[in-house]
Amino acid sequence: MSKPKYFDSWPPEKQEEWRKNYLEYLRKYYEQNRENLLERERKYREQNREKVLERKRKYREDNRDKESERKRKYREDNRTQSAADQFFLLQGAAEQLANLSQK
Repeated sequence: MSKPKYFDSWPPEKQEEWRKNYLEYLRKYYEQNRENLLERERKYREQNREKVLERKRKYREDNRDKESERKRKYREDNRTQSAADQFFLLQGAAEQLANLSQK
C-alpha cells in the first residue's frame, strides 16, 4: 500500500492520520503473518548468503562509528549485568550463611 496520489497536497493533519492508520495496518499484517514473513526472510538469507554478507560488510565499513558505539554499549551493558549478577550471587551466599548460622 503506497501513498495516495495527492498525498503531498493534503493538510499535515490528514497526512499524519494516514501514516498512523498505515502503521497500524502494517502492525496487524505483521502480527498475523509473522511466521510466513520469517520463513521468507530465512529462505532469502539462505539463497543469497553472499549478498547478505556483502551488504553487512558494506554497512559496517560505512558506519564504523555507529558500530563501535553499538559494541561499546553492548560491552558496557554486559559488564553492568555481570556486576549485578555477582552482587546477587554474593548476596544469596551471604543469606545462606546467615541462615546456617541461625540454625
